[in-house]
Amino acid sequence: MELEAKASLDTPEFLSRALKRLPFLSSDGDGHGRGDDSDALGPYLAACQAGCEPSCRLLGQFAPGPDSPPPLHLAVLSKNEHLVCHLLRDCHYDVNQRDMYGRTALWLACNAFAHGGGKMISCLADAPGCDATIVDTISGSTPLHEVCSHCSCDDGETLRAVQQLFFIAHPPSVNQQDHHGWTALHYACQKGHAKLIQLLLSRNASLHATELTPPTSPSLSSPVPPPPSPLILAINSGRDIAVMALLQSGADPSLPGKGGLTPLMAAVRRAGVASRDREGRGADRLSPVRMVLMALGEVAGGGEKPMIVPFVNAAADNGYTALHFAAEARDGPCVALLQESGATVAIRNGLGRTPLDLVQGFNGGEWPIPGLPKEAVECVTVMKRCGACGKIGADLLCLKCGVTRYCSSVCQKKDFNAHKRVCRDPPHLAP
Repeated sequence: MELEAKASLDTPEFLSRALKRLPFLSSDGDGHGRGDDSDALGPYLAACQAGCEPSCRLLGQFAPGPDSPPPLHLAVLSKNEHLVCHLLRDCHYDVNQRDMYGRTALWLACNAFAHGGGKMISCLADAPGCDATIVDTISGSTPLHEVCSHCSCDDGETLRAVQQLFFIAHPPSVNQQDHHGWTALHYACQKGHAKLIQLLLSRNASLHATELTPPTSPSLSSPVPPPPSPLILAINSGRDIAVMALLQSGADPSLPGKGGLTPLMAAVRRAGVASRDREGRGADRLSPVRMVLMALGEVAGGGEKPMIVPFVNAAADNGYTALHFAAEARDGPCVALLQESGATVAIRNGLGRTPLDLVQGFNGGEWPIPGLPKEAVECVTVMKRCGACGKIGADLLCLKCGVTRYCSSVCQKKDFNAHKRVCRDPPHLAP
């Protein structure tokens, strides 16, 4: 009886009855199937989507016409590599055939990479004439984009899949941009995959978004915004090894991204997030900040403190400096590290507030808010440095600007000639 039940699974009658229970391939935005009307499939396509190789061989005479959904696409989604190889080798299906959304079977395999699509990629990449340059008409992404955006951190399977794409008949362009302006390197940096980053850079991937030409396509109704900095994406991923891979390859640590946000600001913000995360408190959360500061020193030539001060005090479009972000997070160790590198508390943001103002808080015009928490008190102590000798805990304020502090009148007189060039009346504070 069991043998008869198993045999019935490979008959046209069983597939016809099971047809309505099988999902039909349609787009839900990420290439996965959705339960639509499957009456148009037929037994052969149902067998392909079910991943049943014996049924496909049995029902070869029911092969669909050119207007039907591509059997190869359905076989890829079934995750049966033997069936895919059978369709390519024995049935001679075109490996570059596109579906109604312009997607090839290779694109679908790469899109499903995180769910076992790696074996499908191997089968398709070995097919003669396989083309990895064909893009999806909806997202503008290539198979390389899909692998890099669906990979896990530092897994070897991703490297093997990408290497296979580069060695097929028509390999992808490493700097091809999708409709968001992102390249494969952007997705690899977002994932923090250091080894994949190194592999893409060895293929001459562009390190800087400014070197890329914005993509153009008839399907794009508006201009594509500039892509983010790969270095900032790596910093935001929280993977120090990915940041180090980019910096060692020559990524510019002074190049700002969207909104004027610099890599140093991104590293400081990431450190502030880690300071509030229990898992990040034990790790060296300031490591990205130190790496960016060291790289800024190399860009400035020699790493001397006076040379990197302009980079450390660079302001974003909203007037925030790296010290503003550290002060807002009340991150005392980060504040101290930035001040040792030349960060100043005299710079005001777009609302007219200094980093010290952000630490103390704003409460209806009263400074500071009563009952500051411990971490805020520590930041205030660190930031009250003498403008002349650098001593912590300086309480003597310049009467004109109300920002620069001194530990004594002797230090204030010593710094008079240098300070008068930057001393300004404080602007009106916005509510």
